Amino acid sequence: MKLFIAGPVKMYQSTLEAGKKNYPYFRATDFSELMKSSYS
Repeated sequence: MKLFIAGPVKMYQSTLEAGKKNYPYFRATDFSELMKSSYS
């Protein structure tokens, strides 16, 4: 499968901001608590 992108293109500011965040490691207890709270 080929990926065709018209570019270079400027990224949305929200995408750039999301890339700056440190997300918790998925096997850590912090991540488990975050997931539990998002489903309740």
